[in-house]
Amino acid sequence: MHIRQIHMKDFNQVLCINSESNPAVARLDIHELHRIVALASVAWVATEGDDLCGYLLAMHSTDHYDGEEFQYFLTALNQPFLYIDQVAVAATYRRKNISSTMYAQLMRRDRELSVTTLCCEVNIRPLNMISLQFHKKIGFNLFREFEALDGRRVALMYKELPYE
Repeated sequence: MHIRQIHMKDFNQVLCINSESNPAVARLDIHELHRIVALASVAWVATEGDDLCGYLLAMHSTDHYDGEEFQYFLTALNQPFLYIDQVAVAATYRRKNISSTMYAQLMRRDRELSVTTLCCEVNIRPLNMISLQFHKKIGFNLFREFEALDGRRVALMYKELPYE
């Protein structure tokens, strides 16, 4: 598996993965995907040969992103952080450590990005038990529950990274 920067030629496949992953991740359209990729400090895809297996979109606390969960972390945390906005894996590649590999590479970039905290949100209404279990397994902790404007209830989660 190879992880690389997202390219415009990947957008249709990313949107397909996004669609099949809904409601676990918020649905994107082509305009929103362009907007988020332009804002994101990290916009990666995972590939296996010619197949696009998954994607990860993350914002640094200095990025100008208006997502409500990201905005909450901005007000609640006093240190730089990286907010994982979306991570999704194609159905045919699930349970093959794609997310784990992308997260591991993200954690290796912590010093380059000047962060010691990773943040994310996971749906608890509708429940995304697989994501909750995954994040707990790799060391994320509950920061608080949050009622989103769109009616979702989410677990805001964080992980402190060791500073080496």
